[in-house]
Amino acid sequence: CQAHGASVRAWRAHVCLAQAAERAGQHELAAAAAGAALAIAPEEPDAHVTAGKAALGRGDLAAAAASQRAALALDPAHAGAVNELGLISLRSRDRVSAARYFARAARAEPGCAVFGQNAELALAGMAWRLAGLAAVVMLLTVGGGAGFGLTGRPALGWVAAGLAWTGAGLVAW
Repeated sequence: CQAHGASVRAWRAHVCLAQAAERAGQHELAAAAAGAALAIAPEEPDAHVTAGKAALGRGDLAAAAASQRAALALDPAHAGAVNELGLISLRSRDRVSAARYFARAARAEPGCAVFGQNAELALAGMAWRLAGLAAVVMLLTVGGGAGFGLTGRPALGWVAAGLAWTGAGLVAW
């Protein structure tokens, strides 16, 4: 049927426009194009993924997550939607969930290097955070907890305090 072929081309054209607009930082145009794709083909997971990417670009994490979950309801193995949930988790500073989503996406589509790289980045971020926490605990213990007053060596107390603050920064990151 020619009408069906035209509608497939139309929603895909809107998806392409949304992707190009998103890459150009035109988040409102991306959202409008993604909305048009959804209006034409609400049964297509890629239309939902694109709408979610546009929402993420606008900073609307709730709408972005809802769109990715809608894509997964249509296709539970959609690696792109799972990866996007990982990106949303990262934006929410939930590195554990992000790593899980990225690993799931990498398993679903082993040939896609991006998914594996995302999982590695999330895990590296968690490792730095743990290293920072370990530094804070160690320096608080070594510094005696009382103003880092290392007996007879006040300069070392300041060094320990600086390192503890650096560790705290890694934890917050």
